[in-house]
Amino acid sequence: MTSSRFVEPSPVVELHLPDGRTLQGPRGATAGELLEPVRSQLAAPLVGVIVNGELQELTYPITMEARVRPVTMSDVDGARIYRRSLTFLLQAAFGGLFGAASLNIDHALTSGGYFCNVAGRPPLTPGEIAALEAEMRRLVALDLPFTRREVPVAEAITHFEKRGFHDKAQLLSHRTKSMLTLYQLGEHLERLLAGEQVQLPRYNFQAGRQEPGEIIRLQAGQLIILEGIHGLNPRLIPPALAAQSFQVYASALTQLNIDRHNRVATTDTRLIRRIVRDARDRGYNATQTISRWESVRRGEKLHIFPYQENAHVMFNSALVYELSALRPLVEPLLRQVPPGTLEYMESSRLLAFLEWFLPIETEWVPDNSILREFIGGSILKDFKVWGV
Repeated sequence: MTSSRFVEPSPVVELHLPDGRTLQGPRGATAGELLEPVRSQLAAPLVGVIVNGELQELTYPITMEARVRPVTMSDVDGARIYRRSLTFLLQAAFGGLFGAASLNIDHALTSGGYFCNVAGRPPLTPGEIAALEAEMRRLVALDLPFTRREVPVAEAITHFEKRGFHDKAQLLSHRTKSMLTLYQLGEHLERLLAGEQVQLPRYNFQAGRQEPGEIIRLQAGQLIILEGIHGLNPRLIPPALAAQSFQVYASALTQLNIDRHNRVATTDTRLIRRIVRDARDRGYNATQTISRWESVRRGEKLHIFPYQENAHVMFNSALVYELSALRPLVEPLLRQVPPGTLEYMESSRLLAFLEWFLPIETEWVPDNSILREFIGGSILKDFKVWGV
């Protein structure tokens, strides 16, 4: 057949899987129903689906032929879906048991999970916590689906006001290195403390290679400042020098919530910082930075988090206004991510997330702020610690 013609829509739809197989099922069936034949073949529980490059819930109806990819709990987006589902489940169980009291989900814990607190009543007793767990398990056993419904903003505001979720209503009214490198660093430290000259290495991110840096000599009374993701690793400093060190752990631990049930993830703030900095200083576009992000996070779990308790002090570098300052800089970068890519889904999620923050001009950011490391314009950029 070489010509086209009008026909009645077929009652079935075809789904093309990443492995080359094709599924066929009723047009308009949900993604979860259509993916049922592959559910048992997946390495982890199915929690979502990517349809033509867009992340969708399992209740999403598929009405046209599509390229689909199952999303499981072993995927980054799948883990995020699972955490959000647990948050909804917790709130549903809490509301059913404790009525007018409110539950606030505050921040993530380094050991896993979230720190939550209750308002409008005394803290939960061990017995009440056990009852809350039992109610959550009862709801899980019912196997009730999460359903998505779009409603007018005014209707949503009224709904949340009636339930006492005034924060939600108010929101809607606004719409790794090698051992060689470690050995070299230890040698450099010993030579500096002995009063010798040392040529520092410098990594050129745009060229992708190490280059010779400044030649320095430690002067009387000066300190050596080492900065980097491996800073707390005990292998970084020779044992003979470790007692002379003072270790500071600087991390952006975001403590903002969009509302009582929706926290601002520290990971999102850090990724947005990195996208802006990489585009300005390293010549990376947002697609490249997003594609590397999971590798960065794996490196943190290996080389940072195991050693964070070695720090003498902890410094929280998160700023309450930084997402408003970063928004005008990162939005154009995120909009350049090509549709249909895995990175596009993440860029779309971040763009939707940033809509909750009103933008501010970057000139309002102090010129000695740590945020200037990412947006540029810091007066500390050319600061010299090595006197003559």
